[in-house]
Amino acid sequence: MNLDSLSHEELVGILQKTLKYLGPKELEEIATIKTRRVVVDHTKKKVSDALSLSDEVISDISNKTREFLGVVLTAPIGSPRSVYVEKLHNIWKKFSSIEKALFTVLIIENLFKVMMTSLYQRLDEKKDEITTH
Repeated sequence: MNLDSLSHEELVGILQKTLKYLGPKELEEIATIKTRRVVVDHTKKKVSDALSLSDEVISDISNKTREFLGVVLTAPIGSPRSVYVEKLHNIWKKFSSIEKALFTVLIIENLFKVMMTSLYQRLDEKKDEITTH
C-alpha cells in the first residue's frame, strides 16, 4: 500500500483502525517511537539550509506555488471555490508541515507582489490621465 498520496486525515484514520488490532505490548512499543522534529536554523543564509530542505524540494514547492497561483489568478470571475480547494488539497497532502509553511509564505509573498504591481500600474495610469488633461 502506497501511503504517499494520502492526506493527514486519511493517515490518521488508517492508524486509528490499525491500533485496534494491536495488543498492549505493541501499543507501548509504538508509543515510544520518536518522530523527527523540524528545527529551523535562522542563522543560515539559504532558506533550504535554514529549513533543512533540499534545493530540489524548495524548487518543487516554488513551482507548485506558481502553478496554484496561475490557476487562481487566471480563473474566470465566479469560478467555484471548490476548484481552488481541490487543487490546493491535492498539492497540500503531499507536503510535510514545514513544506506547507513554506508554500503558504510563498503564496502570500507572491500575492503581495501581484497586488503591488497592479497598484503601481493603476497609479501610472492615473498619473498619465492627470498630465494629459
